[in-house]
Amino acid sequence: MKNSLLTSLVISTSIAFVSCDSKKNDAYLSGEIKDGSGKKIYLDQLTSQSAVTVDSATIDEKGQFAFTHFKPNLNFYRVRMDQQNFAILVLDSTDKVTFVADAKNLADAKITGSKETDAFNEFNAISKKYKTTVDSLQQFFQAELMKNPNDSVKINKLKTDIDAVYQGLISKWADELAAKVKQHSDKFASIIALQMLDPQKYPDVYEQLDKGLGLKYPQHPMVQMLHKMVARQAALAPGTPCPEIALPGPDGKEVRLSSFRGKIVLIDFWASWCKPCRADMPFMVQLYKKYKNKGFEILGISLDKEKENWLQAIKQDGITWPQASDLKFWNSEVVGLFNIEAIPYTILVDKEGKIIAKGLRGSELEEKLKQLFEK
Repeated sequence: MKNSLLTSLVISTSIAFVSCDSKKNDAYLSGEIKDGSGKKIYLDQLTSQSAVTVDSATIDEKGQFAFTHFKPNLNFYRVRMDQQNFAILVLDSTDKVTFVADAKNLADAKITGSKETDAFNEFNAISKKYKTTVDSLQQFFQAELMKNPNDSVKINKLKTDIDAVYQGLISKWADELAAKVKQHSDKFASIIALQMLDPQKYPDVYEQLDKGLGLKYPQHPMVQMLHKMVARQAALAPGTPCPEIALPGPDGKEVRLSSFRGKIVLIDFWASWCKPCRADMPFMVQLYKKYKNKGFEILGISLDKEKENWLQAIKQDGITWPQASDLKFWNSEVVGLFNIEAIPYTILVDKEGKIIAKGLRGSELEEKLKQLFEK
């Protein structure tokens, strides 16, 4: 679980734009900071790669400040005292926002005048609630580990039990977040919450937000990006033809997905550096042994960048099915082609090359193969 819905956005401040103070009644964002007299306060616009300072003000002797020298466009912003002390807002050009906080903790600011920020705070509240529980689980495990450092049997069982609880929490968190996005399908702030949801598990949530924001903000670049993503997902829906894959195998010769026509193929996206992927391999080996003579094939597509590591992992894990990789890490052509957000990730393809299902792992994958091969 991520610490904040905007962990990936708040990275660095790359450009400084220093403004002079102006009259509060001209401000798009103003307020009061307790114990902040004489200090500087900044407004950063956030993107996926950077945080750019677009306005600043000096807090007066009464603790009041006003941002007046920048006209916000619909986007994500943060008000900060420094890189660790900040609050996230979603501002639009028509907003007139009031911001009241203590200088020591801007994150608990009382913000009024921005419905988009209200929605964002609802999403963040859900994440904070589950993060508190997850942190408690981690602390409990660490405490037990310190008390029983040499009892590997007890620690392994405890780890298994805690992992099961953790996965249950993550599932509940995602379900709650998805329900909230549906409530706010016309809110721009929902884009951030959506990024925390697996598009394979919540395609209806993606589609509903795409429709809502497409009607309200059709020209916004982030809304257009969302629409393209949803369109690509629709093109990869079960029953649609799976795009061709043609990548070099370990020996350098091209491996093509279409060469396996007539078999049911599991495309397994993985990498030598991916611990969950490697943990799945013994299970995959058993499935392959069980069904390979019944018309089942696995095509491993690695997101590795070092060929030696890739080949070593194949040998260590006992992988005997076909493998391919362009060794371009997350820049691999398959990442964009299949909208891969994380690995391990799978796509199950039928004998005619059409998609049967996506994202199957563990017991779900085993049950699906049982249905296909043990009718």
